[in-house]
Amino acid sequence: MRPPARLTVEQCCALNVTKLTRDGVFRAAPGTRWFSNWTDGSGQEIRKIVFRCETWQGLSICFNYRVEDGRPGPLRIQTEVIPVTSTPCHLGGSRRWFQCPLCGGRVGVLYARPNESRFACRKCQDLTYYSAQTHNSRIDRLLRGSLLELSNVVAADAIKFGTLFLRVGRILCRRLERRAASYRSRRRKICSL
Repeated sequence: MRPPARLTVEQCCALNVTKLTRDGVFRAAPGTRWFSNWTDGSGQEIRKIVFRCETWQGLSICFNYRVEDGRPGPLRIQTEVIPVTSTPCHLGGSRRWFQCPLCGGRVGVLYARPNESRFACRKCQDLTYYSAQTHNSRIDRLLRGSLLELSNVVAADAIKFGTLFLRVGRILCRRLERRAASYRSRRRKICSL
């Protein structure tokens, strides 16, 4: 398994348009201030943002950031406006989407990297999912393949890498044998009916 190379969405702060809709952000009066905060695993607050919903150029979310640029004096406040669009649903109603401030694409979730204030879509932030980085396609392919193919690979790995791989391969073989046995028994029951 290779180590994670890129930053993952699980490591970033996510702003989900569906959650904001459920919380009533878009039904509230324009200009109402809302807060959103993110915590780490221990409950410690990592980040907190203040935003409001505006309707002056179509529906949009306005964020206010404090910008520390290292210069003496008061902190600067930067405002960012993220447009919100909607599409009609097939059976009625509508679904809201953020418009990514960088690429203009329609997305349901915007992400902010750690120690950065700008929200953008997953592609613009160059983010990936943790599961995509840790998935081992070779094991998946073996589990989908035949038992004979799996036992051949296990024997080859044992010769090449030693007994640890042999034990892991035997565990996979046993797991596959159990699945095949339960499948055969279910098939027999269905055929006997």
